[in-house]
Amino acid sequence: MSIATLVRAGGRTLGALLLVALLAATPQASAEVAQYGAKLVSPNSSASGVVFATFNGTDNSLTITGAFRGLSSEYAFDLGAQVVRRDGVVAFALTPTLDADARGGSFDAAINRFTLTPNQVAALNRGLYSIRIHSASYRGGEVSGDIEETAKVQIIHNSPDPDAFFVDVYVDGTIVADNLRFRKATPYLDVAPGTVSVEIMSADSNACDDGCDEPVSAYSTTFGTFSLDLKAGVNYQAAASGVMQEAQPAYSGNPDGRDISFGLQIKESAVTTAPRFTRVSANAFHGAPDAPTVSLSLRDNYEGRSAMITYGDITRYYSPSARRDYIIDVSFDGEVIASFFAPAFTLQVGGLGGAVLASGFLTPDDESAPCDACSAQKLPAFRLMGVAPDGRSGALKVAPLPDADDGPTVAQAGGANAEGLIEDIALLPNYPNPFANATQLRFELPEEAEVSARVYDVLGREVLALAQRSFAGGSTHALDLDASSLSAGTYLYRVDVQMGATAETLNGQMTVLK
Repeated sequence: MSIATLVRAGGRTLGALLLVALLAATPQASAEVAQYGAKLVSPNSSASGVVFATFNGTDNSLTITGAFRGLSSEYAFDLGAQVVRRDGVVAFALTPTLDADARGGSFDAAINRFTLTPNQVAALNRGLYSIRIHSASYRGGEVSGDIEETAKVQIIHNSPDPDAFFVDVYVDGTIVADNLRFRKATPYLDVAPGTVSVEIMSADSNACDDGCDEPVSAYSTTFGTFSLDLKAGVNYQAAASGVMQEAQPAYSGNPDGRDISFGLQIKESAVTTAPRFTRVSANAFHGAPDAPTVSLSLRDNYEGRSAMITYGDITRYYSPSARRDYIIDVSFDGEVIASFFAPAFTLQVGGLGGAVLASGFLTPDDESAPCDACSAQKLPAFRLMGVAPDGRSGALKVAPLPDADDGPTVAQAGGANAEGLIEDIALLPNYPNPFANATQLRFELPEEAEVSARVYDVLGREVLALAQRSFAGGSTHALDLDASSLSAGTYLYRVDVQMGATAETLNGQMTVLK
């Protein structure tokens, strides 16, 4: 067999509930903060760039960060970089920190912060501003882009290929997820709208950030590069799935004949909230390579509905009640082959949106191992995976089948338990967020572990580091982060966890206000 079945929609079913099982309530960013972005392009050269604009409604301030590169000639100092209205009137002059060759540079938040008038706030909300950067060769502006509300993209790692168990993810050349593990996800990330490049590489891709003689290809593998057309103000889910092309002959293929090549499943207009607090909303992805078309249903015939899905497909959203706990049954040809706990009420996830993914191999023992790592570990077995908007994610715990007397099945293999709880390393949203000077990086640990953290700006430069500390298992913990030295803007952070022989990196995003 091979990577096959995902969930085609048939009614309100487990999609939403699985997601429910995994997530706790997600603190939302303040309504007074808005993120904007501009993707800079040039019609005359290869110059490009990305700029982010953070608007703080408490004081009507706009903070500009980002970078540009590849000007065909030196930066024009007399004209410089500007925020201009659509009618060409200059609203603000920007101050970049230039590269040594003066053909690129970056914008430091500390020196690119402006207070807007009410009319300027209205113009920003209407999308009437753009960024323009001048060079000696192009006095009218070589590179420019409209300032629009950012798109938000959540990256989900659901490829069961053992060679890609850990990956690095880049968006337009900037790393956004470092050592992202299989069955983990990022939170929704702010991305400037337009056509962007998403590159997924082996987890050592940034091993030589401090300088290496060899090219990146000498110590890293590119698993896939994908072009996404992102719209302003729209949410996207992007789930990596499939196996590497060169490894496919070693797998038995998809029973429905679907292509199992490594790729991204894209859901536009993704949902992060439910229509009511008493409901939970989720869609379902099918990313299990060797699984056929399956049916997902809530036990006890919840509203008499079920959902059918085939590998590579994504269902619509379903919004069942969040006032009870569930067991989700996965069926093939009318027979339940696996069951999973979805404790919506216990976890109090009313009001949330998210995703559920069919994940792993239905028959891992039947698949040969076409990689060096496979000899040391089994291929991942079939599970349902839940993903929250804030990036919390993992496999749902296995539940007993409806008729336990029929003997063990895939749902009971491998020593899986049926406790109904998800016990995994998990990153919670930092709180507060947005914030001015201090926040807490929150996480859950099933066992005692050593934890450290690092903070990066939007250019990928490390700006803060927290030393490693020991934390007990079985509870929620927090690292206190003093951000008083940081300028206003958007930052990425990573929390590194060493739990026995298990090493894991968790990725998050935060907004600093000044």
